[in-house]
Amino acid sequence: MITTDVKKWEVWLANVVYQDQPDLSKNRPVVIYSPTECFILSLKVSSQNPHTYRDNYELKKWKEAGLSRPSYVSIRFIKILSEDLVHRLGRLHTLDVRALEKMLKKIDEE
Repeated sequence: MITTDVKKWEVWLANVVYQDQPDLSKNRPVVIYSPTECFILSLKVSSQNPHTYRDNYELKKWKEAGLSRPSYVSIRFIKILSEDLVHRLGRLHTLDVRALEKMLKKIDEE
């Protein structure tokens, strides 16, 4: 996989390492945030209902993003390498992009 093929706000299936068990990983959707680094800065996506709203965003247009069920974006960045990307699922709808940008800006200001 070449990082120039990856664009901001795309949703990709990626092999993500567990933070608490670095020897384990699983394929999960991620939202690409910065494809121009030496790593890819992304946001984790989950179909599990989060416990706090502050650090999670419920996608309004999850089907349009290529996801198979209602999903939440965790506002916690993870780093992945281009070789961890499996395939592109879709792209976030403009409505969801604007909401995520607003959340990220608010968190950045705190």
